[in-house]
Amino acid sequence: MGVSKNNDAVIPAKAGIHLLQLMDPGSRRDDGRSRWNDTVVVRQNNSAAGFTLVELIIVIMLIGILAAVGSSRFFDTNTFSQRGLFNDTLAALRYAQKRSVATQCPVQVGIIPNSEYRLLQDADCNSATADFTQSVRNPGSGNVDYFNNTFTANKISLSSSANIVFNASGSSVNGNILVQVGALPIRIVGDTGLICGPSGAGGCP
Repeated sequence: MGVSKNNDAVIPAKAGIHLLQLMDPGSRRDDGRSRWNDTVVVRQNNSAAGFTLVELIIVIMLIGILAAVGSSRFFDTNTFSQRGLFNDTLAALRYAQKRSVATQCPVQVGIIPNSEYRLLQDADCNSATADFTQSVRNPGSGNVDYFNNTFTANKISLSSSANIVFNASGSSVNGNILVQVGALPIRIVGDTGLICGPSGAGGCP
């Protein structure tokens, strides 16, 4: 036990507790010894806050793995462009097929390889002498022409194995057709006119 100049005394801690006792020099016991009063208890916190070196190394390794896997997806826009144009083409084909049934008038989806697709309807609705000159309105945007010509700008290929025409019953006039948007295929079943993409994107049963 030590006594400081201001008459403060510290009793060594037991079980992690410091006892700071302030001595009043003017207060004496009967035997002439000083009294102790105003005891202050201060608890020590022996637990160290923060991360261990092993924990920090693990966190840094996880961040590195996530960065390596995810960075390619963020910086490569080709994947997003391909998926967007695929979904757009798939929707256009399905709309053309449904419109041909609803209007009882053949609809053509004209495809210029690697450039654009465009929907046109038979002007006189006569399948025997089909004259695809009438524009089809895009129900989504309201444009008088339903087409997409951004394939070249986005560097996404577009191809079709045959001319796409849906008759009044919704069937494909030229049978089974494969449309390719980049690496993603769209299949048209001739007899039923069913239009489906790869697995997970409205794939054929």
